[in-house]
Amino acid sequence: MPIHECTLPNGAKGYQWGNHGKCYPSREAAQRQAEAAHANGWTGDIAQDAAPPLFATGGKDIVLRPVHANRGIEAEYRRRLKRMIREMQDSIDYWLASAYKQALPELAQDATPISIINAAMSKMRDQWQKRFDDGAVKLAAWFAQKTKNYADDALKKILADAGFAVPFRMTEQMKIAYGAVISENVGLIRNISEQHLAQIEGMVMRSVQNNQDMGELYAQLKKRYAMTNRRAALIARDQNNKATAVIVKTQQLSIGITKAQWVHSTAGAHPRPSHVKASKDKLVYDIEKGAFIDGKYIWPGTEINCRCVAKSLIPALNPEIYKK
Repeated sequence: MPIHECTLPNGAKGYQWGNHGKCYPSREAAQRQAEAAHANGWTGDIAQDAAPPLFATGGKDIVLRPVHANRGIEAEYRRRLKRMIREMQDSIDYWLASAYKQALPELAQDATPISIINAAMSKMRDQWQKRFDDGAVKLAAWFAQKTKNYADDALKKILADAGFAVPFRMTEQMKIAYGAVISENVGLIRNISEQHLAQIEGMVMRSVQNNQDMGELYAQLKKRYAMTNRRAALIARDQNNKATAVIVKTQQLSIGITKAQWVHSTAGAHPRPSHVKASKDKLVYDIEKGAFIDGKYIWPGTEINCRCVAKSLIPALNPEIYKK
């Protein structure tokens, strides 16, 4: 659904996503509304960008190989996230040690050096939140571009192996999907530092109030650091699966592939029974609408920790199953 010009209440020119979105003063604001809608699963405008349905001419349906998320991209995304976290934690350790050393005279007199510690925490919080805010945009853009390039190349290769030479276009829908991947990952990366710094600040304040020594505080900080690293690993893994699935789904529709078969991944330690059943039943679903599983329409790889994938189906001309 394209973004077009509209008239604001004051008579000035504005921009609107589709026919029912709010009229905004800037095109960027209308684009953000579109990205937010698609990040939440809305796909109602895909058909406007879609090519005519793709058919097999050999008299038989063709089932293509699935596109799996690239584990190399996941590993590099995880490495970059963890490097940002490690640098932040190293800085926290350094400034806290310096603040405690400065506060030693007050500690020796059983005084509470809250002002010194507060100043150190405030400085670190502002410094690292800004660094994460800036770094999040760059890292998310890198991740989205890497994922799109990989997904496009993988799908092109799969199609070529099956005898199809299909040109890929940067449709309006793909622009929105691509922007949604960036926006979601920017938010997740920024949230890592927000949560980590808030938890650290709470630990430090409680440590000062309870007169704990640095050894006790560092033990707590080490545990928190490990938790934040695990969250970074989850984000890298989950977003790699989700971003690949979203880009592949959007590209499938843009070239005229409308049906897919659900395929469960055996990689997870705790598989969802409904996803296993969908794979066992060779569930075929409408790509635009999604598969109806667990009471809602979803797509492979888009639920948290889901590593399922989709096999594109290219039907023979006028097969009865696709008339249902």
